[in-house]
Amino acid sequence: MIKNISLPLGIKDYPLDTIKKLDYVKEIFFMEVETNGYEKVITPLFENIDSIFIGSKDDDTKKIMKMVDPLSGDILGLRSDTTPQIARYVTSNFSKEDLLYITKNTFDYYIDDPSNTSLEYLRSRVRFMIDSLKKNGLDKKKFKMTFENLISSNNSIEFFVQKNISKNSYISPSKNNNNKALLSSKFFCSTDEIILRSFTKILQDISGRYFPARGKGVSRIINQIKQKSFTKTTIGGCVIEKIENSVVISKENTK
Repeated sequence: MIKNISLPLGIKDYPLDTIKKLDYVKEIFFMEVETNGYEKVITPLFENIDSIFIGSKDDDTKKIMKMVDPLSGDILGLRSDTTPQIARYVTSNFSKEDLLYITKNTFDYYIDDPSNTSLEYLRSRVRFMIDSLKKNGLDKKKFKMTFENLISSNNSIEFFVQKNISKNSYISPSKNNNNKALLSSKFFCSTDEIILRSFTKILQDISGRYFPARGKGVSRIINQIKQKSFTKTTIGGCVIEKIENSVVISKENTK
């Protein structure tokens, strides 16, 4: 026999007769709103927590049930109100011109917020900048194409960075996380950007720090290494020492 298991507080089952009544009320409701130009939108029960937080008060967000997506690691929330989700859906699927047209034809009026054109607000300055870019020929399609080209260029650079690290450096493993990196002279024969990224990655691996060393400081040391007078220095939790034509990078002892 199945044991009598109680439901959590605030949750209950609905019997068939109650469901029929609810379905009847929903049918009448949807028929009525559709005659006034409204359409039905079904939003997901769970959604990214940032989307559910839109327009919510701090007290409301604390009461939202949260869980972690095992596939992506994102924080999801169980919706308590569909208003933020409807707002997300509308802004993602309708342009400003569409919304203005719908408002005028449905309600016969709309409220023109003067702050939308005031350059005192960041959103207005961003809109002004976008309009200025459009007038100079950089529309949405060109911006997307430029962005995709930058991603492609970055991937190409990363390929040569990994190639430079694998061919021109050697990291000796250590049980106490005191790894050392040995860089050959060919390591510094690539382009400036590839050398900078390669050197920064090795510094980060040896130091074990989450954030890499600052770009200007790394560039300055790379220029020093190329000089014959360079011997030894420190940066980003690492000790950098030049031995003949090779460079040795070890973790700095801060104790």
